[in-house]
Amino acid sequence: MKRLTIVTIVLTLFYLIFSTAQAMAVSVSDFPACSNPQGTLVVGYDSGVHGIVGSTSEYKGSDKVYQVDASKTTQCFCPSDGTTGIQTDWFKAGNLSQDEVKTYEHDGWTYIPTGKIWGLSDEPYLAKNHDYTCKGTSNGTSNGVVEAASAVLGLASTGNTITLLSIASTGLVAFFLSFLLRKSK
Repeated sequence: MKRLTIVTIVLTLFYLIFSTAQAMAVSVSDFPACSNPQGTLVVGYDSGVHGIVGSTSEYKGSDKVYQVDASKTTQCFCPSDGTTGIQTDWFKAGNLSQDEVKTYEHDGWTYIPTGKIWGLSDEPYLAKNHDYTCKGTSNGTSNGVVEAASAVLGLASTGNTITLLSIASTGLVAFFLSFLLRKSK
């Protein structure tokens, strides 16, 4: 009994050490706010009907798209009848694994299989919308533009819940086995 208990504990610890998966945290560098656009203006419309990713509605107003860098694009839409605009952050997702894409989707990003229908290159993208104030003087600024509220992506889902539960279960099993071993002495 004593030898079996020791072997069980050793095997359990061995399993615990070598079976844990690495945590995967995905991060996206910050996108510039539409109130202070950066990058190269790719396209700009002062009026017209536009689409916003994740919505089937038509949006009337101005729309400007900025190429921030090789992998990031920012779309800035301002409606013609209101002050709240929609900023859409786009980044190329072709090099991401399925688990990374799921992590982003959990954080509110939308997976787009091809950017071609949105006027971007023909490759996968992830996109996320944020509201921002594009007109008005509600904050007292003279130019009528205020910076979008900072958006926090939150804690990244690391996908290792099962591993953590396995560790906790293994610890409990080891504790009870050591208790039984001590009791048998």
